[in-house]
Amino acid sequence: VPLNNAAMAIFKTNDGPLSDKAVRQALRLSTDRDAIISGALGGRATPLDTPIP
Repeated sequence: VPLNNAAMAIFKTNDGPLSDKAVRQALRLSTDRDAIISGALGGRATPLDTPIP
């Protein structure tokens, strides 16, 4: 049965390493979303590029 749930990770970006846009971009590019979906979510998810489906 399909579910309409959303999960997201939110990070504080106004200070520390994540205040640097290049660091945030590197983190985004190095995150294997498909591996997270298959490993942690049992393949039962769809990655989104927007914060709200």
